[in-house]
Amino acid sequence: MLTNNQVLLIGEVIPDHTSRYVSSSGGQFMRFVLRTSEVWYSNHPNARREHYEYHQVILREGGSLRLLSRKQNLIVAGQRLLVTGKLRYRLIKDESGKVTHCVAEVDADGIELLSLHPEAQVAANGVADEEQSA
Repeated sequence: MLTNNQVLLIGEVIPDHTSRYVSSSGGQFMRFVLRTSEVWYSNHPNARREHYEYHQVILREGGSLRLLSRKQNLIVAGQRLLVTGKLRYRLIKDESGKVTHCVAEVDADGIELLSLHPEAQVAANGVADEEQSA
């Protein structure tokens, strides 16, 4: 379904920024950080420039694709992914209820592996076996 709120990112999973949680309603979700990069050359000869952006991505159990249960073992540091989803904002409040800041997150509805990191090789074989038997 085409929507006005659509995000497509290609990047790699950052080490030590992957967490799994259980929400107050009992649903499970996983959060990780995806780093995207942009490379360009400045006016100076051989002056290569690179800029990184860091995006919080969230996977929710019970989604239409059941991404969390199918893909969680493949999300390891260094893994290159294509992530599609919707941009969401979460307000962070202090004890008095005052909003202190706003956090942007990509609520993922699709994940594709672009390159297989060695640590994810075993997990990928297991997922492929499950998908073929389904």
